[in-house]
Amino acid sequence: SRFYSSTLGFVAKNAQGQLTIWGLGLLIMGATYGSIFGDIDKFVKTNATIKAMFVENPKFNLAEQFMGTILIVLVVLATVPVISLIGRLAKDERLGRLDLLLLKTSRTKLLLSTWGMAVLVGMIVAELGGLGLYLAAASVMTRPIALITVLTATTAYLPTLFIFASLATFLIAIHRKLLDLAWLYLIASFIIDYLGSLMKLGKIFHQLTPFYWVPRLPVDQMDWRFVSVMGIVALALLGISSLIYQKRDL
Repeated sequence: SRFYSSTLGFVAKNAQGQLTIWGLGLLIMGATYGSIFGDIDKFVKTNATIKAMFVENPKFNLAEQFMGTILIVLVVLATVPVISLIGRLAKDERLGRLDLLLLKTSRTKLLLSTWGMAVLVGMIVAELGGLGLYLAAASVMTRPIALITVLTATTAYLPTLFIFASLATFLIAIHRKLLDLAWLYLIASFIIDYLGSLMKLGKIFHQLTPFYWVPRLPVDQMDWRFVSVMGIVALALLGISSLIYQKRDL
């Protein structure tokens, strides 16, 4: 079709497998976590490791408080296909395929289409994780968390996908071998935010990760300042990446 013959269509076709695999995977993973919400009080109070991960807030039940911790895991997993899809640029360059691709399109179109499709896949996959969490939790809880609450809390984390997507794009724009740094940053961010309280890491370490700046809804208040800044930083980094990618040797 005409769409698949375009640059965006070509990228979308390559992304279908990742979307299917990670979409189903996150839906199942979310449901797995959601299934414990029926016994969340017992689970948290008898597990010292889990209990130490968050500060209890009497205004919210344990399920609502624990949800933020679970969503970090789901969003980190949703970031994997984002970096992987952008990494396709590095793979195609290494295998010598870019020369053929660039006969039919421009570097800018290819870069921006890849970024956009990777972010879209990540957003869909993350929301499927939140949906799986809700469906399983609703089936085991007498007073389940509202669907809109779960999806809103998931959506609050989506700007972190933009950050990792733009970082991966920026690194590839400089040199394809630098993509590994994006993977290392994702792993480090997960360890710091998920296990940082157990490891007693200082606040400065948490501030180095994008997840720190995301409010854990519904316990925290939504703060659009930090979300907006992450969006602006991501778009600025993407713009710089495009300029670098146009000029460097491939």
